[in-house]
Amino acid sequence: MDRRQARARVEFLRNELLADPSAARLYALIQSSPRLGGPPEGSDPEELVRQIHEWHPDSRWVLVAHTLHTFINKLTEDNARDFLKILGSAMTTLGHRQLAEEISAAEEAE
Repeated sequence: MDRRQARARVEFLRNELLADPSAARLYALIQSSPRLGGPPEGSDPEELVRQIHEWHPDSRWVLVAHTLHTFINKLTEDNARDFLKILGSAMTTLGHRQLAEEISAAEEAE
Protein backbone atom coordinates (compact mmCIF):
# COMPACT_ATOMS: atom_id res chain seq x y z
CA MET A 1 0.00 0.00 0.00
CA ASP A 2 2.81 2.45 0.83
CA ARG A 3 4.40 1.85 -2.56
CA ARG A 4 1.11 2.61 -4.39
CA GLN A 5 0.65 5.78 -2.35
CA ALA A 6 4.19 6.92 -3.10
CA ARG A 7 3.72 6.20 -6.80
CA ALA A 8 0.39 8.09 -6.82
CA ARG A 9 2.01 11.05 -5.06
CA VAL A 10 4.90 11.16 -7.54
CA GLU A 11 2.46 10.96 -10.45
CA PHE A 12 0.40 13.80 -8.96
CA LEU A 13 3.49 15.94 -8.45
CA ARG A 14 4.68 15.32 -12.02
CA ASN A 15 1.35 15.72 -13.81
CA GLU A 16 -0.24 18.48 -11.78
CA LEU A 17 2.37 20.53 -9.98
CA LEU A 18 5.31 20.49 -12.34
CA ALA A 19 3.04 21.47 -15.23
CA ASP A 20 2.19 24.77 -13.54
CA PRO A 21 4.79 26.86 -11.65
CA SER A 22 2.16 28.67 -9.59
CA ALA A 23 0.65 25.36 -8.46
CA ALA A 24 4.12 24.15 -7.46
CA ARG A 25 4.70 27.30 -5.40
CA LEU A 26 1.26 27.04 -3.80
CA TYR A 27 1.91 23.40 -2.92
CA ALA A 28 5.27 24.31 -1.39
CA LEU A 29 3.63 27.12 0.56
CA ILE A 30 0.93 24.84 1.93
CA GLN A 31 3.34 22.02 2.74
CA SER A 32 5.78 24.22 4.63
CA SER A 33 3.26 26.42 6.41
CA PRO A 34 2.92 25.98 10.13
CA ARG A 35 -0.61 24.90 10.96
CA LEU A 36 -1.61 28.17 12.58
CA GLY A 37 1.24 30.53 11.83
CA GLY A 38 0.47 31.66 8.30
CA PRO A 39 2.77 31.69 5.29
CA PRO A 40 6.49 31.01 5.66
CA GLU A 41 8.79 33.95 6.24
CA GLY A 42 9.78 35.70 3.02
CA SER A 43 6.78 34.53 1.02
CA ASP A 44 4.66 37.07 -0.84
CA PRO A 45 0.99 36.00 -1.03
CA GLU A 46 0.15 38.77 -3.52
CA GLU A 47 2.91 37.57 -5.88
CA LEU A 48 1.64 34.02 -5.54
CA VAL A 49 -1.91 35.11 -6.44
CA ARG A 50 -0.53 37.01 -9.45
CA GLN A 51 1.34 33.91 -10.62
CA ILE A 52 -1.71 31.71 -10.18
CA HIS A 53 -3.70 34.04 -12.43
CA GLU A 54 -0.83 34.27 -14.93
CA TRP A 55 -0.55 30.47 -15.27
CA HIS A 56 -4.28 29.79 -15.39
CA PRO A 57 -4.96 27.39 -18.31
CA ASP A 58 -7.25 29.91 -20.02
CA SER A 59 -4.90 32.89 -19.72
CA ARG A 60 -3.82 34.46 -22.98
CA TRP A 61 -0.13 33.66 -22.66
CA VAL A 62 -0.67 30.06 -21.62
CA LEU A 63 -2.89 29.61 -24.68
CA VAL A 64 -0.29 31.30 -26.92
CA ALA A 65 2.52 29.14 -25.50
CA HIS A 66 0.46 25.99 -25.98
CA THR A 67 -0.38 26.95 -29.57
CA LEU A 68 3.28 27.72 -30.37
CA HIS A 69 4.37 24.45 -28.78
CA THR A 70 1.85 22.52 -30.88
CA PHE A 71 2.88 24.41 -34.02
CA ILE A 72 6.61 23.84 -33.54
CA ASN A 73 6.07 20.14 -32.81
CA LYS A 74 4.30 19.79 -36.17
CA LEU A 75 7.26 21.26 -38.07
CA THR A 76 10.18 19.33 -39.45
CA GLU A 77 13.40 19.75 -37.48
CA ASP A 78 14.81 22.12 -40.12
CA ASN A 79 11.61 24.20 -40.21
CA ALA A 80 11.53 24.36 -36.41
CA ARG A 81 15.10 25.66 -36.35
CA ASP A 82 14.21 28.24 -39.03
CA PHE A 83 11.17 29.34 -37.02
CA LEU A 84 13.26 29.80 -33.89
CA LYS A 85 15.78 31.87 -35.86
CA ILE A 86 12.93 34.05 -37.18
CA LEU A 87 11.57 34.42 -33.63
CA GLY A 88 15.03 35.38 -32.34
CA SER A 89 15.41 37.96 -35.13
CA ALA A 90 12.03 39.45 -34.25
CA MET A 91 13.04 39.70 -30.60
CA THR A 92 16.30 41.44 -31.51
CA THR A 93 14.48 43.84 -33.85
CA LEU A 94 12.03 44.70 -31.06
CA GLY A 95 14.88 45.44 -28.64
CA HIS A 96 15.02 42.19 -26.69
CA ARG A 97 18.49 40.91 -27.51
CA GLN A 98 18.82 38.91 -24.25
CA LEU A 99 15.62 36.99 -24.99
CA ALA A 100 16.82 36.38 -28.54
CA GLU A 101 20.03 34.92 -27.13
CA GLU A 102 17.99 32.64 -24.87
CA ILE A 103 16.00 31.42 -27.89
CA SER A 104 19.27 30.82 -29.75
CA ALA A 105 20.70 28.89 -26.80
CA ALA A 106 17.51 26.80 -26.55
CA GLU A 107 17.64 26.07 -30.27
CA GLU A 108 21.25 24.91 -29.96
CA ALA A 109 20.42 22.72 -26.94
CA GLU A 110 18.19 20.45 -29.01
